[in-house]
Amino acid sequence: MDATLEILNLDSLDENECNGHQNHPVQERTGVFLKQWESRVRPYIEMIDYLRHIGIEKDLALPSIAVVGDQSSGKSSVLEALSGVALPRGSGIVTRCPLELKLRKLEAGTGWGAVISYRDVQETFTNPSQVESYVRKAQNMLAGDGVGICDELISLEITSPDVCNLTLIDLPGITRVPVKGQPEDIGDQIRRLILKFIEKKETINLVVVPCNVDIATTEALRMAQGVDPHGTRTLAILTKPDLVDKGAEADILQIMQGKVVPLKKGYIIVRCRGQSDINENISLAEATRLETEFFRSHNHFSYLLDEERVTTRCLANRLTKDLVEHIKANFTLFSFAQRLLEFSDQISDLCRTGAKGEGNLYSLLRPVFKQWECHLRDSKTSFRDAVTELTENYEAYRGRELITFSDYSVYELLIQTHVQALRLPAMETLKIIRGIVQNEFRTMCEFCFPNFPNLRYKILNQIDDIHSKQEAKVEKRILEYLSMEKLVYTQDPVFTQKMVDFQFVEQQQEYESVCLDTGEDATSPKNCAIFDTRKLTPEKFIIYFETMESEEGSYEDIPCPSENSKPMEGVFHSHLEERVRPYIDLIDSLRLIGIEDDLALPTIAVIGDQSSGKSSVLEALSGVALPRGSGIVTRCPLELKLRKIRCGINWRAVISYNDDYIEFDDPSMVEDHVERAQNILAGDGVGICDDLITLEIMAPDVCDLTLIDLPGIARVPVKGQPEDIGYQIKNLIRKYIEKDETINLVVVPCNVDIATTEALKMAQEVDPEGKRTLAILTKPDLIDRGTEKNVLDIVRNQVIPLSKGYVIVKCRGQKQINDRISLADATRVERDFFRRHEFFSCLLYEEKATIQCLATKLTQDLVDHIKKSLPLLSEQIKKQLWDLRKELSQCEAGPPLDLQKRKAFFIDTLTRFNDKVNRLASGEVINEYNLFILLRTEFKKWKDHLDSTKLSYHKTVQDVVNEYDLKHRGRELPGFSDYHVFEMVVQRLVIELKGPAIDTLRVIRDTIQTQFTEVCKTCFLNYPFLQCVAMNKIDNIQSKQEAKVEQRIWEQFEMEQLVYTQDGIYFKTLNDMHPGEPQRVSEDSHAELDSRNKYPEMLRAYYEIVVQRLADQVPMLIRYFMLKESAQLLCTEMLGLMDGANVVEVLREESDISRHRIDMQNRADRLTIAQEKLSNFV
Repeated sequence: MDATLEILNLDSLDENECNGHQNHPVQERTGVFLKQWESRVRPYIEMIDYLRHIGIEKDLALPSIAVVGDQSSGKSSVLEALSGVALPRGSGIVTRCPLELKLRKLEAGTGWGAVISYRDVQETFTNPSQVESYVRKAQNMLAGDGVGICDELISLEITSPDVCNLTLIDLPGITRVPVKGQPEDIGDQIRRLILKFIEKKETINLVVVPCNVDIATTEALRMAQGVDPHGTRTLAILTKPDLVDKGAEADILQIMQGKVVPLKKGYIIVRCRGQSDINENISLAEATRLETEFFRSHNHFSYLLDEERVTTRCLANRLTKDLVEHIKANFTLFSFAQRLLEFSDQISDLCRTGAKGEGNLYSLLRPVFKQWECHLRDSKTSFRDAVTELTENYEAYRGRELITFSDYSVYELLIQTHVQALRLPAMETLKIIRGIVQNEFRTMCEFCFPNFPNLRYKILNQIDDIHSKQEAKVEKRILEYLSMEKLVYTQDPVFTQKMVDFQFVEQQQEYESVCLDTGEDATSPKNCAIFDTRKLTPEKFIIYFETMESEEGSYEDIPCPSENSKPMEGVFHSHLEERVRPYIDLIDSLRLIGIEDDLALPTIAVIGDQSSGKSSVLEALSGVALPRGSGIVTRCPLELKLRKIRCGINWRAVISYNDDYIEFDDPSMVEDHVERAQNILAGDGVGICDDLITLEIMAPDVCDLTLIDLPGIARVPVKGQPEDIGYQIKNLIRKYIEKDETINLVVVPCNVDIATTEALKMAQEVDPEGKRTLAILTKPDLIDRGTEKNVLDIVRNQVIPLSKGYVIVKCRGQKQINDRISLADATRVERDFFRRHEFFSCLLYEEKATIQCLATKLTQDLVDHIKKSLPLLSEQIKKQLWDLRKELSQCEAGPPLDLQKRKAFFIDTLTRFNDKVNRLASGEVINEYNLFILLRTEFKKWKDHLDSTKLSYHKTVQDVVNEYDLKHRGRELPGFSDYHVFEMVVQRLVIELKGPAIDTLRVIRDTIQTQFTEVCKTCFLNYPFLQCVAMNKIDNIQSKQEAKVEQRIWEQFEMEQLVYTQDGIYFKTLNDMHPGEPQRVSEDSHAELDSRNKYPEMLRAYYEIVVQRLADQVPMLIRYFMLKESAQLLCTEMLGLMDGANVVEVLREESDISRHRIDMQNRADRLTIAQEKLSNFV
């Protein structure tokens, strides 16, 4: 059981033991805590600390104690007395960050120690006097040097024999008036920070109040009453009883009796060190003794000592007992564990075999295994060729051997080389299987813990970790097996029988005669000498290869289709129009159905300061006059759709907004329709509106393009504009330009300093690298003479670099409009302007000038942007649609209100998860995906890779045989062969297979993890906490298992280097290679095979055995460790969560799903339509 489960495995705290301290005198206690139940208390405290450490508070509020008090109330003194160390003290705000104070009691004789952590810092120290300096250092780092505060948590863990097992959160003291440079709203800041902690019903509020002030005036108690009006979780600590006015003791007793401000948890009085005690160096231990003496000798408060309602020691016991009871009441650990156990059971279901159903994990795994086996089968061809070539060219390999002798090592090396080539496909199969199993685990985790993201995150990490380890284990074994294959070994009878079955025509008669003479059967080694000729080497090695391959099984090939795509070129060329329009129409149609409510769509947003020339640019692009004038002209976002149509078709346009849809065919009406739409949406005046107006223009002389025109940026309100008009416009613009899917078209006049333009500044804020920002420089005819080179520097990206660069344009000015210069004439004038310009003519040829270049670049950029975004958009739609459908199917189901029924529901949920995991792992179909079909596909790829190496293996072996005397023979006389040469051939070829084997593992891991994750999501759809736990476990398990499998794969390939197989398997493979030949290879006749010419065939037979071994062994390792064992591990870990849990909190949903059903259904409808539209593009 891991650390998490150990923390959750809590024994019930016996109520008699909890309350037993009332029967013990004070002097029997050690430190501030009762020995007989220290071990019972600590697990609860550590469990809450662990959950807080892993960030579970982001999903669930955890039981805790928050210490609050007004400044100078004695709060620091109380914490000092509890912890035994000096904390920061002084006037003003001393506690400037929430301080989590963890007190951990150690055995007597153990040294004092402390650990402080914040952000990414963690420091350990053993000197108690350093506590104050470390805390101040942390506060200065988080809140800055000064008097400000910060919400970030500082965690201080103190381990000592003299403290109690307790965790408190110290909060800044409450102040009302800022002093010494404090912010004016420092009081409000502190109150907001305190409320974040004390308003949670899971928090015990420890309110520190001095005895020498009117309790009704304390802000801390007032805040506690505001969030806990009945005082059910508020405990008040009265400090400074030695400063009570004489005669006012009875008033304090009235408070203690609950007659002034009633609190169900009541009051405790403590007397801690005062400033004079500190000045006189009174130790904390001495202060504790003095405190007890003070109350024992006090005329009014002495009886409170017997009632255990005074002293810091009693406070510590009371706090610990209250916190543990609060934990048990608000966080029922057993029920929580039951929930996790059900998740574990669902994971276990993935490994079970049963009837067909949804979510069959094996259906995903089998295809991967099948691919692996197909690869092994395909490698036979390359091996056969290699052996044949080696035999035919053996003289090129012959070393010291006399001619006619051959070195076995040459052929052995050929086999080893081909076997090694199987490593990569084997590993690829392993990776695929690991992925399949891990994804299954992750899916189940997502389903089981949908509303607990942090727990889900932890489980997903667990799943990854487990699968990684399992994958490594399998990979290790696979490498081990491949190493063994380098022995180039198989049983003699098997290999001999294979040779006999191979029907060697030339040796058949001689072989039969030898069998008669020896009296041995066909597989006897005594009968193999007849095959010891070099020319039979290819056949012998091919037989060996066949034997090896037969051990691994065989599956049919599954073709893998591939798709090719070509980048789009220009946008104004007629032959490309049909390529451009579909993409733009697609995005427009998605925007029309409202998909932007769910996902951001690729688009071009046009922004610019007022009077920057933005309207002129849009006019030039669209060919129509848009609203113009001073002040805010564009008062609503205007989606301008330009659609190029065939020549001869009349111009037409459609404007739509709200429920209005108006068609018209007169370009001069555009301005009136747009102004009318803006008046309807934004009202008559100068205000703006977020509602979108869509204007679609269809004409032969426009480009295929869609832009969104946004209001011009204003800084100073004029002519009745709202005072915050600039703020409104920037907010509207930012909604569009901050999206990663948006290309920002920034319009900047040439006659202003580019550094001062607000539009470019806003674009830089959301796109600092300028990857999706294109700047348009307007009004080049209005620049000051002598500044042309500055503009050239800007256009050439030398001033403010933008990845998309700059385009300069000259549109109609107000004079040209007054002179009624048409847009067509303006385009001609623009081109003439740049052609004749002394400085800017070069930009025309660089295609960085004119509206036409701008249109081409915009269309190209937008289409490229769309094409790049479509795969992600499709995945986002698919994921959202899948999540929506699952959520819709579950939104009416939920945990019962009755606690006992809720516990049973929690157990059922975990059980259902484990059952589905086991079923998935056993091959059942439990969702729309068949895991084993997916796995078979990957295994087939692995098998295909193995088979594909055979040809090169055969060729290599044959080359070694053929060139043996020239390249491989060593000290041997001619006619003799060195076995090591051929052994090395096999080893070298086999080791090359490790990589594909690991790659297969990766793919399978992803496949399985996806399936597991889907189960997780399905089972824990409405419960994010459980889903997070399960998904983290799936991730961790899959990662660990993947590492384990990978280790096994490596081990297997290391074993394959042994070049070994059973003799019987080897003979059988040889004989199977020639089934029609009467002469059978056996143990009695294998000596006849000891001929160099036979080496290629013999090594080919061995390689077949290697392929057979790996084709099955790699998938078996992957399937066992990545699926079966991963499922078992996941189920076991989920079972560990059954020890206890607060089912109310664990099964708490993030929102009322039924209330959102209509919204979700509408989203699902939109996403379904979008998915259908995208299906033709992705």
